[in-house]
Amino acid sequence: MKYRIIIILTALVATLFISETASAQDPPPSRWWRIPKLAEQVNLTDLQKQQLDNLFESNRKNLRTLRDQVEDERLVLEDRMSSDNLNEPSVLAQLAKVSKSRTALEEATTKYFLEMRKILGAEKFRQVLEIGKLLKNSRKLKGSPDKD
Repeated sequence: MKYRIIIILTALVATLFISETASAQDPPPSRWWRIPKLAEQVNLTDLQKQQLDNLFESNRKNLRTLRDQVEDERLVLEDRMSSDNLNEPSVLAQLAKVSKSRTALEEATTKYFLEMRKILGAEKFRQVLEIGKLLKNSRKLKGSPDKD
């Protein structure tokens, strides 16, 4: 019994770690291409800005829904893990739901980034990822939370 609980906890921690690691390659938050300094630094054209706007609008609702779903499933898992009466099959079933919702989010996010890369090209996309990494590190140093 203790062995199975350790496995469940390990899977839970791994799931949380994977989601944090997967987000390490995010570009800057939201409509970064509408920030004049960033758009200039990447040398975006008006057409690219419009294409990025269209991409953002066509994906925003779905990505937000998927993020919310992951969070909802994760909270249910936390509740089941902290329950006084541990129901192992229920915890494992919920872990599977968390994994499935995370996979759906990762797939949608990857498709979004693929489309962004097609719009920007390889070099500009690399620049954007680097800017995103710098901004994320800057926020961590200042102690402010990441924003979507």
